Amino acid sequence: MNRSDEIIKLFQSINIPVDITKKILDIEKNDIIKKSYRDWYYIQIQNINYRNTLFCEEFYRGLLLNDIVHISGNFKTLNYHINCYRKLKRESEEQALFIMSFRF
Repeated sequence: MNRSDEIIKLFQSINIPVDITKKILDIEKNDIIKKSYRDWYYIQIQNINYRNTLFCEEFYRGLLLNDIVHISGNFKTLNYHINCYRKLKRESEEQALFIMSFRF
């Protein structure tokens, strides 16, 4: 038995008119639809953020692997390169936020 049937039986047992029952069921249905839209919108935003993060991580990972080959395993140089990539990533995120703040 679903929720609507339970509500109808409950309202019939306490003698609430059918019009009021229909109105309450309609309000509940609209609330469920709005909540579903919010949930799907949240999922969509999370998916977009995940794809953007995945692309950036793969890009920086590729750069880092190329640097490891070029420095021949020197960890001091590798640390320097990692710090440079972190700085580059932070600056690109700040620039992206700045660009997204413009209103077209």
